Amino acid sequence: VSVAGERLRAGATGHPGWAAVYVWANEGDDVALLQPRLTDADVGIRLMAAAGTIMRGDAAGFAPLVELLTSDEPSTGWVPPGPAWLTATTALVRATGDATLGPPGDATPEQRALARQRWNAWLAKGPRWDATEQRWVAG
Repeated sequence: VSVAGERLRAGATGHPGWAAVYVWANEGDDVALLQPRLTDADVGIRLMAAAGTIMRGDAAGFAPLVELLTSDEPSTGWVPPGPAWLTATTALVRATGDATLGPPGDATPEQRALARQRWNAWLAKGPRWDATEQRWVAG
């Protein structure tokens, strides 16, 4: 974990950057090291940083995940690999426990765009982090 933190502070990119974000998102103690990666050019790094950020109670990770709901880019580094929108959907549902906002796993581009609107409306209501439940709840 300490090596991952060192790599993130040093600006690691590519596979080493993804690995550092992965370790830090799952075991790191300072969400601030993930925040610069929320705009990373690598969609896999961006997804992992966003997922790690929201699972630590920091809402800053929601925007990149919701934005990616309409992206067909491959989610590099994830197993199984798949399109970014599907990985983003999984992260959003995992963080909120709410699968009703979608999109479904076989979504059309139109369904993904509608889901993006629903998630943005949900975010506009000011969800809050429930530390006891370890998930985000509707505001």
